[in-house]
Amino acid sequence: LAMHSYSHKYQEIYVSKESFIEDFELLQEYLYEVTGVWPRYYRFPGGSSNQVSGVDMQELVSYLNENNIIYFDWNAEAGDGANGNLPKESIVNNCLNGFNSHQQPIILMHDASEKDSTVEALPEVISQIRMQGDVVFLPITDETLPVQHLMVE
Repeated sequence: LAMHSYSHKYQEIYVSKESFIEDFELLQEYLYEVTGVWPRYYRFPGGSSNQVSGVDMQELVSYLNENNIIYFDWNAEAGDGANGNLPKESIVNNCLNGFNSHQQPIILMHDASEKDSTVEALPEVISQIRMQGDVVFLPITDETLPVQHLMVE
């Protein structure tokens, strides 16, 4: 179970550290109420390297680190994050190109209700990756080496 955002409203989440924490805690508490599990993984809306945050992202990364939350970015992507439906073939090609470029790829895909072509592309992405040979699909766990665009020193 991983967190992403309660509101997904960049202009609210990234206006201040306090706003980020408020959104984060709302989501964490909601997920705990629903599942009985305190989630420990997070993906920043727009990634840790986003260019929209009014807050120094290192402050937010430090906050997560202080609270034993592991954040993940991605090193491959479907390209389906923008508005509109990217053609299924483009999503498949983007995923496969990203997959083949990394030893341990983490592919960013979106599952919003308007992303029909992403849902259509997923079985083909999985099938084509499996055909490449010795491939294992793994969940993110405490042992997963996170892909992180921004690291606090």
